[in-house]
Amino acid sequence: MSFRLGMAIRWPEYYDYMRQAGFDVVKVELQGYDEDEVIAKYRGIEAIVAMGEPFTPRVLDALKDHLQFVIRHGVGYDKVNVAYAAQVGICCCNTPGAMSTGVGETTLALMLEISRGFFRSDREIKAGGYSRGPITRGVEGATIGIIGFGNIGQKVARNLQGFNPRLLAYDVRYNEEALQELHVQKASLDEIARESDFVTVHVPLMPQTTHLIDAAFLAKMKPTAFLINTSRGGTVDEEALIEALKNGTIAGAGLDVFAKEPLPVESELRKLDNVFLTGHLATQTTTCIRAGFDSIIRSLQEFQAGQVPFGCLNPTFIENRRK
Repeated sequence: MSFRLGMAIRWPEYYDYMRQAGFDVVKVELQGYDEDEVIAKYRGIEAIVAMGEPFTPRVLDALKDHLQFVIRHGVGYDKVNVAYAAQVGICCCNTPGAMSTGVGETTLALMLEISRGFFRSDREIKAGGYSRGPITRGVEGATIGIIGFGNIGQKVARNLQGFNPRLLAYDVRYNEEALQELHVQKASLDEIARESDFVTVHVPLMPQTTHLIDAAFLAKMKPTAFLINTSRGGTVDEEALIEALKNGTIAGAGLDVFAKEPLPVESELRKLDNVFLTGHLATQTTTCIRAGFDSIIRSLQEFQAGQVPFGCLNPTFIENRRK
């Protein structure tokens, strides 16, 4: 059984990569992520590798006669209504673990950039100046609060081992073996806010995590502390963060994600000197991209074999499909 697999991806070599894995790949050209265009371009497709397309109830209803499988190249699935997909018998997956290396590296880089101020020195030297700048707070020996201790949170903890940190983690469930191996202490959100020198966010965007980092959380943080976000922009109340950065409530922030992407030209984040910004590039590495497609191949093959595939987000799709 070979699915017609629709993909609108920006890495042309992976169309052939997926064909070599045995899939009937349809190259889809999208101008944007408008619902009507998504419906029109994916009509008749049985499986989709999703990037940022909206798979709302309206889109899923329009495609459900043929569509059986949607998989996100990545871990964030806030654009996919997985519960409704299950109701209409569509399997939804993501690629857990595939993005951990890139996000872990980016998190560490943002910590170093915003705390040490390397980007300011680079800017000054290129403008013709030269100074050694102020004495800064590094990562060595810091207390670091990790919000979300899944694959990515654990990768961050692993990357930090050489810095002799005190590691705190909050999650709704914990990998006890990883906690012990990486010397991580369980902590509440309140403890993380009050005690951390760095707070780094690694949770999916969903109703429970929207504005998880809000004005009240920021007010509890140390004035010398830094916020790092490589998860989803919506997990942080961006307006509250801007006020905290302007008022000195916290020392700074390193952000790879924003409430609206691309970051609007008029955003005050662009004007602040105590924030370091990157454009949602954490997973843009050859390692992450290849790992994502290998995970997609595995999940598709398992689905075709009648199994609940790796990374399945809504296993109740099976019962509804039978109905």
